[in-house]
Amino acid sequence: MTDMNHEDIAFEVRKALEEVHASLGPGFDEDPYKRAFAQELTRRNIPYEQGKTIPITYKGATVGEYALNFVVRDKVYVRIAAEGGHPGLLKAQVAACVKAAKLKLGLLIDMNVQSFKMHQVINPDFVLGSGTSTAADDEGPAERLPRQKRKDKNADAFDKLFDQ
Repeated sequence: MTDMNHEDIAFEVRKALEEVHASLGPGFDEDPYKRAFAQELTRRNIPYEQGKTIPITYKGATVGEYALNFVVRDKVYVRIAAEGGHPGLLKAQVAACVKAAKLKLGLLIDMNVQSFKMHQVINPDFVLGSGTSTAADDEGPAERLPRQKRKDKNADAFDKLFDQ
């Protein structure tokens, strides 16, 4: 298996979720969408982990844990919601999860809407494309690096896949 980048993973996740949304449509709670998405990932031979727990830490102490909906290819967090089009709070939750899980990218999908929309949440502790974390270490806080611009010809098409 080749090492896929985050953009390729996001694209294959989007295609799988579009299939689920087109088939089931809006109107259910999250569980049927999660089960259908797991089936679609399996059908497409896309490796994933469902319900992976991550520790929640405060000043070095674990204060809880959180179960992630899906982690696809060990790189991208996928949060499936059925909220009906109000993603504000959920985006904050996805941002907290990608940071706690030390992942670069989180995808939020609200299945309870007529038009399919996928939101991307980028972990600010990572510079997309570099593979390098800018998270704080024992030497103090790290300097935040600016997001690098992609120069490939598909960058604009990829960016149009998401609502910012």
